[in-house]
Amino acid sequence: MTADTPTKTQRLLDLLAFLVSRHQPVSRGEIWDGVVGYRRKLESGSDPESVRRGFERDKDELLKLGFPLETVDVPMNDPDEQTLYRINAKDFYLPYLKLLREEQADGGEPDEPGVRQRPKRSWQTPVSRLDPDTTWAAAEALHSLRSNDDLPFQAEADSAFRKLTFDLQGDVDGRFGPPPVLVPGDDEDTRGLVPVLARAIRDRRVVRFTYDGISRGERTEREVEPWSLLYKQSRWYLIGHDRTRDDRRVFRLSRIREMDEVTEGKPEFAAPDVDLSAWDDAEAWNLPGMDEPEVEALVRFRFPRSLWAERNDMGELVETDPDTGDAVRRFAVRSSGPFVRWVLGQLDDAEIVAPADLVDEARRLRQRVIDANPSLFGPDGEGAR
Repeated sequence: MTADTPTKTQRLLDLLAFLVSRHQPVSRGEIWDGVVGYRRKLESGSDPESVRRGFERDKDELLKLGFPLETVDVPMNDPDEQTLYRINAKDFYLPYLKLLREEQADGGEPDEPGVRQRPKRSWQTPVSRLDPDTTWAAAEALHSLRSNDDLPFQAEADSAFRKLTFDLQGDVDGRFGPPPVLVPGDDEDTRGLVPVLARAIRDRRVVRFTYDGISRGERTEREVEPWSLLYKQSRWYLIGHDRTRDDRRVFRLSRIREMDEVTEGKPEFAAPDVDLSAWDDAEAWNLPGMDEPEVEALVRFRFPRSLWAERNDMGELVETDPDTGDAVRRFAVRSSGPFVRWVLGQLDDAEIVAPADLVDEARRLRQRVIDANPSLFGPDGEGAR
């Protein structure tokens, strides 16, 4: 099976993802165009009737598995478009989990003697309610499970524990210890620049600051017309026109060392006539306008993550191992930090193989994660590649 031919499981998951993401019922033609398994069969010259039979089998399988696939008949001129399909998200996902406050656990305060108020609901989605005592008991049990290295579902218990305790009232850290911080994001001083720059963007006021340039290894004075703030991979960036360079630039806020006070007054530059989606759609390691020179990086994706990388256009394919299905893909990288963190986030499914500088940086960051969170890994860093 090649990377161009999704497996049956992949096709069913793609079909589910496509239907759940649509707010309105969709036609068979829309499904065939949006689900890669059907589209590639048609593009390769397969008989549409054969594709239709395969689609019907997939529908039957989803229904047998218990997925709430519905059909909707509508009057249309085209017979092929008369039957539409949908999966309502409210029927597909588990109900919301709402943790009750102490005073709400028994159904509310009495409105008058012998009469209790009916608990109010702010939305119509089914809600599962846990009283505080049951919630803490569940958290205690999940904490025991996630702390037991011999259990096969340790990772799942840890995930459930973090979700359960997110909104839990009380001293969670005191009972279970602080949550691990694997790779810290921007610090408090950096985040403090966000509201200042937001006002400058709103009022169209020029900002002046000292900037640490990585590529040249020097600090430079910058005068910038700020256009927008961007948040990518736990880091803040400023997009704007750099008057010093007479070009559009993107600046990482954590490299701004000194910034003059932003004064009030009339706008100092015209509203930018630029499509900011170019930055929003770009990856954090190669944003338009970065000062750093572009570096070619090679990443090996292990099967089946190699199929995921191919289908999501992650990088450019260099080679595929016909025996294992592993693939090496090429990336253009201007900022190494976000790229290395992204690759490490793939765990054992991906690794940087070139250039040597990026390989070393990934190794150092991996060791930082292990040193900062020794309880999560074995003595030799087991559990982190």
